[in-house]
Amino acid sequence: MAKKNIFVQSILHDYFFDEQFNNEIKKELENYESDNTRVIKSNVGGFQTPNVNNDYIKNKILLESKNLITKEYKLKSKLIFSLTGIWINKNKKNDFNTPHVHIKSNFSGIYFLETTKQNGTLQFYVNDAFSFAYNDNLFDTNEFNPSFFIEPKNNTLILFPSNLIHFVMPHYENNDRISLAFNIDIDHG
Repeated sequence: MAKKNIFVQSILHDYFFDEQFNNEIKKELENYESDNTRVIKSNVGGFQTPNVNNDYIKNKILLESKNLITKEYKLKSKLIFSLTGIWINKNKKNDFNTPHVHIKSNFSGIYFLETTKQNGTLQFYVNDAFSFAYNDNLFDTNEFNPSFFIEPKNNTLILFPSNLIHFVMPHYENNDRISLAFNIDIDHG
């Protein structure tokens, strides 16, 4: 056989519901919104908090993420997982996040707290997605597809390598889309 698959990418997704966790996220968001304390990074419109310093939120998302990573990947040694940033996004109708990567971390994640019924799609692109090969139009295989789409659902956790280009498309409904985003650094224990 002459064909070899190289540069395999994967994302992880799981569902979990914790009422206290969701309430803590909403409370933090309300506090930042009432003070109008926000940052602008990849968000166009919408509201993004600076790093959140709520221990319950940080410990819960780190534990859920660590459990999912260690369940799905074989570890070479004992590893230490730590959060390097965690923030809340609130996108209203027509708001979106531009294509970006997260630097200085191994994994990035999104927990979707409240989503819309349609649109607001999370999209991933391979680093050469904007090349001119267009092989995905020529062959009946998903091997050449430069993008992957996820329709956000409430209480869903998505983890992915931080170097994957991703962005969030706008949604066109009147209700808000709320998510928790974060970065995880992994090092030898």
